[in-house]
Amino acid sequence: MEVLPRPESLDFRLTLPSSDLESKLKEGEQILVVKEREVITGCPGIVPPEKIEPLFFSVERSYILGLLGPGKISHMKEKIVIPTKRYVEFDRYKVCEVKEGPIVIEEPYSSRFGMRVPIRTEPVPYSSLSLKKGLLIFVGEEEILPVMERRGLHATYARARRMLG
Repeated sequence: MEVLPRPESLDFRLTLPSSDLESKLKEGEQILVVKEREVITGCPGIVPPEKIEPLFFSVERSYILGLLGPGKISHMKEKIVIPTKRYVEFDRYKVCEVKEGPIVIEEPYSSRFGMRVPIRTEPVPYSSLSLKKGLLIFVGEEEILPVMERRGLHATYARARRMLG
């Protein structure tokens, strides 16, 4: 998983998928799923502090690149099923093997479609701490390539694309 620091001077925001996602889905097209998960990195203290400073928060991102198959995305109560022929999961450090079949996204990510993990700029009271999750979907190389380039994942994306064939 990719772990990024959260300094305010860096803007890691991605463009949200457009509302016409369904119209973009064509068999054989590439689809990229980005799962974001807020984590606490470092040690804010041996005893939980009253407040956790923003510098201890970061975002882990994992990616799933797939080739769309026939059908439509189905969004059920607790999962999203994307009809892919095959897909590969990867992050900043490794690319996993190719898997056959649809991409299945389950809770807690499936209810976070189109949402980003916000950048924390204020201390958070430990007693009310709730770590955020986000899910973004991009369709087609013209949307996917800029995302990969902004993340410095161009080579990893190229390898995953070659694996998909």
